Amino acid sequence: MESPNFKDPHIFISGVPYPVRFGYLSFSIFNEAGYVLQDTRTATVLLRLYHAGILAGCRRNKVPAISWEDFETCLDDDDNAGVFDAIKEIYESESVPKK
Repeated sequence: MESPNFKDPHIFISGVPYPVRFGYLSFSIFNEAGYVLQDTRTATVLLRLYHAGILAGCRRNKVPAISWEDFETCLDDDDNAGVFDAIKEIYESESVPKK
């Protein structure tokens, strides 16, 4: 599968590439949805944070984003088994302070 030319890291969901970006834009999207980072102990809030990262990445790269409903249900599909871990890895790498 050809790698897309995004300026941000990406994941594949059901064979479709989505850029992921965690920064001010993703946290703004996350907060606008009514969530705060201190609430990430629950699975739904963590998934909302990860979806916000996809929304921010897609906005920055000017490509269509996956809807919340499709993202939420895709995680149960066998071909998307590694999506959660891939987003978590991007989140953790982008959360490291830049020097």
